[in-house]
Amino acid sequence: MTPDQLARHKARIDGMSRLDMARLYNYYGRDALSEHPYFQDGTPLSIYFADRFERLGRFNPDISKDIDRQHHDPDTKRINARLV
Repeated sequence: MTPDQLARHKARIDGMSRLDMARLYNYYGRDALSEHPYFQDGTPLSIYFADRFERLGRFNPDISKDIDRQHHDPDTKRINARLV
């Protein structure tokens, strides 16, 4: 990944809300074999994502319930696609 690409991804991560990050983590981050660049262990992006998500407070019961409620919502796939 070029420095310019890294900067663009970091800016995208900085623009995510806590809920956006939780949704993305729920969708990709729990898969140990995820090919998503934000969840490949030890990469600059995975560290950056994890640090920011931690600063925002990670998951809490309300966020988890919101994600569970939206699991069957047809807009959820659109939301996740926007975050990728």
